[in-house]
Amino acid sequence: MSPQNCENDSLTDTHLNFAILSNPNSLPILIMFPEDKQLVGLNNWAVFRDHVKSVARSAGLNGYLDGTISAPIPVATAPNVAPVVMPVNSRTPTPEEWELCDARLAGIVFQNIKDPCSIGVTQDMTLNVMWIALTDKYENNSAVAQTLATERIQQCKYTTGTAFEDYFKSLEALQKSANDVGCNISNNNLHSRFLTSLPRDYLWILQNHGAHPFPELKKHLIELEPEATALVNMSENGVCSMPPYVPSVSSHNTHQENYFRPRQPRI
Repeated sequence: MSPQNCENDSLTDTHLNFAILSNPNSLPILIMFPEDKQLVGLNNWAVFRDHVKSVARSAGLNGYLDGTISAPIPVATAPNVAPVVMPVNSRTPTPEEWELCDARLAGIVFQNIKDPCSIGVTQDMTLNVMWIALTDKYENNSAVAQTLATERIQQCKYTTGTAFEDYFKSLEALQKSANDVGCNISNNNLHSRFLTSLPRDYLWILQNHGAHPFPELKKHLIELEPEATALVNMSENGVCSMPPYVPSVSSHNTHQENYFRPRQPRI
């Protein structure tokens, strides 16, 4: 890897950049966030917001972001007195220090917005004014977006004949979209949504394997898709009742692959 590539990679790691700032008088470098953390709009506002807060806190500049460190009023100083250099995270900076710190973090926020002009953010704003403009625009809408995203997951029901892989991809895409707008949708939530939406012919999954973790259940159902589909079709045609998935009677460690395998119907 070339030195230039190494440098570019380091610029995308916010926490690393601030962790290596051993000099308390150093300003944070101007960095570009990873692509998915740069503000596009409401759909990734929560991710961008949390990343900016992390950057500000890591640099000791969160007071500039929330407005608790306001611009100091310039005062006259005695001639021939050397100014005291304050650390970058000082809560009582000089006017010059405040301007530098505020402009640096405001620059980081501004350059990580995909289209700042379209949302009324300009580069001459102070950091707090810029942040208020962003939160006013997105916070209320974010709450609405979270509600809608949660409802979309609740409406994502499994229907007979849908390939398990397709269903799980759709469900996980909804999970990502919801979490991008600030929800906290876990695999446990997806597990519950899947099991409680199962049609009658698939209740053997709930009855026998409801306690299995979502990733494990998903993996085995996708692997056994052809068998499960065939058995459901036989059940619908009255050939047999739907057999449950049962654990192997042999050693669990030796025959773990049989744990999810359905019994063959008795004809």
